[in-house]
Amino acid sequence: MSLLIKQIISTEEITVFENLRLCMNKQTKQCYKQIQLGVIPKITEEQAVQQIGNYLVTESLFLATAESCTGGGVASAITDVPGSSQWFDRGFITYSNESKVEMLDVSRDSLSKYGAVSEQVAAEMAAGTLINSRASYAISVTGIAGPGGGTEQKPVGTVCFGWAKRNSTVFAGTVCLSGDRRQIRYQSVRYALGGLLERYFNSNLI
Repeated sequence: MSLLIKQIISTEEITVFENLRLCMNKQTKQCYKQIQLGVIPKITEEQAVQQIGNYLVTESLFLATAESCTGGGVASAITDVPGSSQWFDRGFITYSNESKVEMLDVSRDSLSKYGAVSEQVAAEMAAGTLINSRASYAISVTGIAGPGGGTEQKPVGTVCFGWAKRNSTVFAGTVCLSGDRRQIRYQSVRYALGGLLERYFNSNLI
C-alpha cells in the first residue's frame, strides 16, 4: 500500500507524567516521550509480527495490546501468525472511555482534558496494559477512523499510538492518515507493529 500519511503531528520532547509512575514499579517515575513519527513502515504486518515474535521467544517475554479504533486488528495480525501463543499474552479492546478507565487504569482527568484520541491517553493505555498483564512490552492505538467523528483539531485519520516496555520509557506519537475507514485501520495496525520494532528492537523498517 502506498504512503498515506497526510501530516506528522508529534514533536520531539520528553515530558514526565506522574500518573505513569504506576508502571509496575510504583517508586520509579515513568517517562512519556513524544516522538517524531516517520513514514509507514515498508515491512508487512506479518513480517513485523515474525520479527517481534522471534525476539520475544528468544528472551522468554510477552507482548500485550490495547486497542480502540483498530478494534482488535493488532491482536488479530499477531494471532494470524502460527506460534504467537508462545509470546502474545492478551489484547484489550477498549472502545469506550469507561472501558479505558476500568481495564487499563486510564485517568478520567486525562480523558476529560486531552480526549480519548491523544498521546497522553495512548501512553496511559500502553502503561496500563503492562499493569494489567504479564507482558513486558505493550502497544496501544486510539484514533478516529471515520467517516464521522473528526473535528478541525482532530480530523478523521488522526491516530495516536503508545509503546511501552516494562520499567522503561513509554513512547507515544500521532499521525494523520488518509483513506477510508478500512485503510486507516489497516495502516494503523502496520504502524503500531512497526513502531514497536523501531522503538525497542532497533529495527530499520523504512
